[in-house]
Amino acid sequence: MTLAATDRAGSQLRVRADPGEQDTAGRSVAEGRIAGGIPEAQGHLVQFFRLGRAVTTGLLITAGAGLPSDVVPNPIFARMTPVRWWDYALISAAVLLGALWSGTASDARRRQAVRWSVLIAGVTLLAVGCPSCNKVAVALLGDAGALSTWGTLQPVLGSATLVVAAVVLIGRSTPSWESRSEARTTGRLGL
Repeated sequence: MTLAATDRAGSQLRVRADPGEQDTAGRSVAEGRIAGGIPEAQGHLVQFFRLGRAVTTGLLITAGAGLPSDVVPNPIFARMTPVRWWDYALISAAVLLGALWSGTASDARRRQAVRWSVLIAGVTLLAVGCPSCNKVAVALLGDAGALSTWGTLQPVLGSATLVVAAVVLIGRSTPSWESRSEARTTGRLGL
């Protein structure tokens, strides 16, 4: 008897059930095997590595966006304007969202998750950085313009980026998104 199940990525797993095989506790040995003889413990190992990937991504986003903007205090970078309350909120949301992107990505989608995490970290750095420390904003708008214009656009930029990334993450986790993505890569969808 062969049982079929579907995992989160949509791929089908087959479990072979040999009714005669039993372990020392009297359970069927087949309950713990996936087709090809892969033990169920490897599924836990995959989850452990995904958790490790999520934690690593969160730490890298914190370091990449929090240290240069001096939201995370450090002796290397200095900030000319005080840290605003929403800077902490944006950094926290970016870390959480990047960790979710990285931790829920299947092995086939790791590159996409890395790209999204880098994008989230980069835009968050722009959104929480000191407005008068941004050389491009100062060059284009002057010091007063950087503080008034760029400083007011920063929370909008950061929030918009996080909302878009969250919507894509939620959409990516639905089964219809996966089937559209697969159809697009195989050419079955007329886009």
